[in-house]
Amino acid sequence: MVNIPTGFSELDRITGGLVPGEVALLASRPAIGKSTLALGISRNVALDQGRAVAVFSLEMSGGEVMDRLTSAEAGLECWRVRRGALGHDEAARAREARKTLKAAPILIHDDASLGAADMRAVAIRMKQEHPDLSLMVVDYLELIPTPGTPEDRRDVIADAWQRLKATAHELQVPMLLLSQIHRFDEGRADLRPRLSDLNTTEADLTLLLYRDEVYHRESLDGGTAEVTAWREGVALGTCRLAFDEDCVRFADLDI
Repeated sequence: MVNIPTGFSELDRITGGLVPGEVALLASRPAIGKSTLALGISRNVALDQGRAVAVFSLEMSGGEVMDRLTSAEAGLECWRVRRGALGHDEAARAREARKTLKAAPILIHDDASLGAADMRAVAIRMKQEHPDLSLMVVDYLELIPTPGTPEDRRDVIADAWQRLKATAHELQVPMLLLSQIHRFDEGRADLRPRLSDLNTTEADLTLLLYRDEVYHRESLDGGTAEVTAWREGVALGTCRLAFDEDCVRFADLDI
């Protein structure tokens, strides 16, 4: 089986793409852009490669996901797309983008009550209906429902992790699993995320996302992001991507 390209050339260069049956963990602090990057990869796989993608959105509704995808595809500010505050030509661009996206094999499932076992059942059905299913995205790990006490939280996350990893292996489809970093020392000199910040370190591939401008308003790296890739604890390298906050999208960085 061949690896699935993310559609971002430098990211694919250092990672080799997403491996069928493996889990890639995409992690960052809040409001850095992990959902945006995951949707960008989903868009690239579905539209550019013509492969089916399943998006399990536990945070955003299906409508919100479609608004973000439309904004990125049409190159329009997301808040204006969401509110319909568009001129005639812009509205036409938005309609065309939405038409293209609705025709694409992007399967959005936005049930926030879905547990890891339920995701497996839904994923199996999707695979039966779409044999070319080539990517599963889960946004995000820490939002998976956790019965029991807060003290059980770590064990529940570990259980969900194992179930999702088993699902990816069973279906032989790569899974892009998003994770939010909460354990973080704001006082340290280098604010880039580290493997030690993660809730789990068992991923086959780990992608750590960082945007310097979030922490340093006058950063010289404004409008860009860093993705550092690790495979089973071994650093693969760091790539840079362009980031458009208004249109909520990442792109290859022109050098």
